[in-house]
Amino acid sequence: EEITERLAKIASLEKINVDDNILFEIARLADGGLRDAINMLDQLSSFKDKDININDLYNLNGVISYLELYNLLVCVKNNDVSNIIKLVNEFDKTFKNIDKFISYLISFLKDVLVYKNTSEFEGGIEEKNNKIIKLSDIFSLDEVYEMIFSLNDLSYKIKNSSFSIIMLISHGISLTCYLH
Repeated sequence: EEITERLAKIASLEKINVDDNILFEIARLADGGLRDAINMLDQLSSFKDKDININDLYNLNGVISYLELYNLLVCVKNNDVSNIIKLVNEFDKTFKNIDKFISYLISFLKDVLVYKNTSEFEGGIEEKNNKIIKLSDIFSLDEVYEMIFSLNDLSYKIKNSSFSIIMLISHGISLTCYLH
């Protein structure tokens, strides 16, 4: 919250037109680092002549959006192997960082876990919170825990692999088997 407030002050002083939800996401992506957050805001403002949107932030940081994470998780739940492969392949084509991808997927699942246990959000974008509610309805607590633990294991294995994208695809497919 302090980083988000500081970013809002900077944006106001510098006349950067950015939504508070995006400032919250910048703070989250900066993982507590004020300098990193300010740097992200500066980078976003330097190459945009228009309002900054959430996809600009995700593209700048090479991360996948919460909407794409949501779609992937729905495909896992629905045992939609074809679309899992398509989504992960698209992710690979856009040169997104796989370690970040897994980290944000785990973080997104953590948000689902928090909501399932408390019916509360840690803040953030309303549309994202709506996706968290939907996921909490379709996944059991055990399924969320299993996905978090297995993704953590996958993260470790990928660091030692030359075929990380193949491991990510096969992991997504194996999760569908576990859930069914």
